[in-house]
Amino acid sequence: MHEIVLISPKSSDQAPTTPLWCKADLMNAAAAFNGLEPKLANVYKGEELVAQMPLYEKKHLGFVRLVPALGAYYQGVHFNHPFGTSPARNALDELRICSDLALFLKKHYKRFSVTLAPHNYDVRGFIWNKIKTQPFYTYIHDYEVETQPLGKERRKLRNASKEGYSFEEFLDVSAYIELTKAMVGRKGMQPVKDDDKIKNFIEDLAKSGLLRQHNVCRDGKIVSINIMLQGDAEIAYSLFRSTAEEELSKGVSLWHTHMLIETLKSRCKVLDLCGANVPDVARFKGAMGHQLQLFFRISS
Repeated sequence: MHEIVLISPKSSDQAPTTPLWCKADLMNAAAAFNGLEPKLANVYKGEELVAQMPLYEKKHLGFVRLVPALGAYYQGVHFNHPFGTSPARNALDELRICSDLALFLKKHYKRFSVTLAPHNYDVRGFIWNKIKTQPFYTYIHDYEVETQPLGKERRKLRNASKEGYSFEEFLDVSAYIELTKAMVGRKGMQPVKDDDKIKNFIEDLAKSGLLRQHNVCRDGKIVSINIMLQGDAEIAYSLFRSTAEEELSKGVSLWHTHMLIETLKSRCKVLDLCGANVPDVARFKGAMGHQLQLFFRISS
C-alpha cells in the first residue's frame, strides 16, 4: 500500500520538473477562476514521492466533492519512476498506484469527477475498484507525423492565406473577453459571470511563463485568439480559442491552427488541441489531419 497525502500546492515546495497540471501557479489560478480549493494528492512509497494527482475541491453545505476545473484541462496521475527500471515494472507500479488512489478517492469523497490525462490510458486500477470511467477524446498534432488535411481544407487554407491576416503573439485579455462573450452568445453557452476571474487567470499564468496568447489580426484588429498553456518542451496545450463570427467563413480558424503549428514546432514535440467531443469541433480538427487520442474521466 502507498501512503497518500493531500497538500495545498505551493510554488516554493516544487521542483522545476513538476508536471504542468501539478504546478502550484496553474492550480492556484484555476482554483481561483472556478471558486475551488486546489489539492495535490502526493503518493509515497516509504519516503519516496512516486506520483502526484491534482484535485479540485468544491465545498457546499458542509460537503466536499471533487470537480473538473475550467482552465485545468487534465487532472491526471503523474508518475515518478526510479531511473533504469523496466517498462514492465513501471506499468505494474502505475497499476498499483492507480488502485490505491481509487481507494483513497472513494474513502475521502462521496462524490467526485476527475479528468485523467491521455497518458493515463490504463484505467484498470480504477475500474477494478468500482469507479466509473467515461471515454473522452482530443486531437493532437505530433511533429514526428506528417499532417494530411483533406482536400477541401487545403483549398480553404490557401484562400485564407490571401486574406491579409497576420499572426502575432502578445497579451490582450480585454480582446479575448470580448471575442469570447460574442462566441458564447451565438452558441447559447453559459458565459463566465465575472470578467475579473478570467482576466486574473490569464494574466497570472502569463506572468508565471506558463501561458501565451497567439492572435490572428486583420488591419490591426484581433479577429481570432488562442490561449496556450505549456510547462516544458514536450507538450503545448491549446486551452481556449475565440474567433470573430464574420471571419469564420473566410477560413480564419484553419489558418490560425496552421500558423500555430508552424510557430510551435521549435517549442514542443506535441500540440494538444484539447478536445474532440463536440461534433462540429471534432469534424474541423479531424479534417485537418490531426491524430485522435483517448482519455478518461473517472467519477463516483
